[in-house]
Amino acid sequence: MAGIEWLRRFKSTEEAHMAGIEWLRRFKSTEEAHIAGIVRLRRFKSTAEAHLV
Repeated sequence: MAGIEWLRRFKSTEEAHMAGIEWLRRFKSTEEAHIAGIVRLRRFKSTAEAHLV
């Protein structure tokens, strides 16, 4: 579900893919990026709220 919502934020899957790559590049590993994603979600009451930001 989160993947679908992520794709909706972009005009194309290619754009979403590029944004995903840029997000991963900010971290040393995919594990770090995953942890940062979880931390980001915890800042909001719901995943829907997080997606709006």
